[in-house]
Amino acid sequence: MHHIVQANLFNEFGFKDLLNALDENECLYTVVKVIPFAHTLEPEITLEPDERVMVWGSLTLGGIATERGWEPGAFQGPEFDMQRHMERFGHYMLNHDAKFCTFGELNFKTPMFVRPVHDTKTFTGEIVHPEELTGWQEKVLNLSNTGYSSLTPETPVMYAPPKQIDFESRFFIVDGIVVTGSVYRSFGTVLYNRIDSSNALFYPMMEFARSMTYMVPGNGLCGEPIAKAYVLDIAMTDGECSVIEVNSIGSAGFYSADMAAVVRALEGMYSN
Repeated sequence: MHHIVQANLFNEFGFKDLLNALDENECLYTVVKVIPFAHTLEPEITLEPDERVMVWGSLTLGGIATERGWEPGAFQGPEFDMQRHMERFGHYMLNHDAKFCTFGELNFKTPMFVRPVHDTKTFTGEIVHPEELTGWQEKVLNLSNTGYSSLTPETPVMYAPPKQIDFESRFFIVDGIVVTGSVYRSFGTVLYNRIDSSNALFYPMMEFARSMTYMVPGNGLCGEPIAKAYVLDIAMTDGECSVIEVNSIGSAGFYSADMAAVVRALEGMYSN
């Protein structure tokens, strides 16, 4: 499989970690720049007929992969939707009490956690105070009228009361298997720590992630996975775990995850 890696998207540590993982697995890869608005790459890519392509980078690069019919591309699609995740995971979701509306319809009297419904990166999920909301909405309305803003009053969003989180972690799921995981935040502070069976404190999050990989909407029985490959973010507070969100594997931060194992799993899924 040919891996296309966007230059300067990931932090230096993550970028080198991915390239080292590709080298370790003797993968063919090309590092490219994405030309904004033109939807072109530098250098341009010439592929063999029916060559499989995996892209690592921005949503724009994922869109280019879709436009060009590259498979598996970025594993992006309509399945990365917070409302769908709510239906699938139910009370196992951290924000199971969330409400949904458009950005322009947001209206609350107490601080709320707000994020986009879709994995579009239009803005980062954050806690918003009521006194900040009106000014933000006015700014977005003015920018949307110029046509240069991806966030508009019509953007679907979710909001929920803020939750306490002790630890936050990310797990890489490929072909229904939790391949690797990493803690990325501890009590609000950045902490990168790979998760495996030797981590007595963090390992319950990996076990919980495994139990979530085949949840069926509404009944919790085994069913089809969300996608062939994705990342699952898990929270743990007072020993209790919950699902934060699900995102595309091709544009996710790696933290201290074992990216060589992720690459092996992806290559193995398409080896036949």
